Amino acid sequence: MSVGELRKIEVRHKHVRHWVWYVTAISFITGALLAASLRTQKAVIEALGGTGTSFRVNDLAERLRTARAEVEDQRVEMKVRLDRITELEKALAERTEAGEVLNKDLQKYKVLTGLAELDGPGVVITLNDSTFRAATTNPEEIEGLMLHDYDLQRVVNELRAAGAEAVSVNGQRLVERSAIRCVGPVTHVNNVPIGTPYVVKAIGDPAVLTSGMTIPGGVMEGLKSLGFPVAVKEESKLRVPAFTGPVALRHARAVPVEQETEGPRKEGGR
Repeated sequence: MSVGELRKIEVRHKHVRHWVWYVTAISFITGALLAASLRTQKAVIEALGGTGTSFRVNDLAERLRTARAEVEDQRVEMKVRLDRITELEKALAERTEAGEVLNKDLQKYKVLTGLAELDGPGVVITLNDSTFRAATTNPEEIEGLMLHDYDLQRVVNELRAAGAEAVSVNGQRLVERSAIRCVGPVTHVNNVPIGTPYVVKAIGDPAVLTSGMTIPGGVMEGLKSLGFPVAVKEESKLRVPAFTGPVALRHARAVPVEQETEGPRKEGGR
């Protein structure tokens, strides 16, 4: 074998040795990174107190149980208070003429504050998620084709603007302190979780309410254009339940009559 051929073999061996070192170094670095990643993932899972999906499901289930327990406690508390109010009403009505007048005023304010169940003519509106959802797998598009809290808020605002005197959503009476909000993928009304289909009942003039909800460019037309099934049905008589949430005020206090009447005078400098 000639000297030239020996040099070529030596050069090839050197290249092979370099290649082996490169592969070894890359394998070592990759293994170190993988081990670090696994340690980090394990630490995160331990910090969360569970394992991946099972932790998430258990956490959501626990939150749901807590929310249901709170709702049930509120219902029990409201029933006790309503029973007490009924007792006082009977006592007032049975005693004196003045008591009868007070009882009438009490009934009036119960109606105005939503603490009384009401019936009368009106409309029933049914809403559901868009039928376009079945045609897409894009998470953002799916999210946009679901009914959200702001959709319900717009429907309720349109009803009130059209003269609705009492409104409920899936059996939850809406009053001044009611809130419609999304908690994750679930809509809450009066802190009670509800789901589709949403059934909105409103007492008022059926023809006027229907006209207000079907105006061109209104909220209902916008939902229909995006494939949301919406229906408005007029009823000669429907029932809206009483508000059953907490009514006690923790911070607000009534202003004494003297301060209430003197306020504008002081403000005007007279």
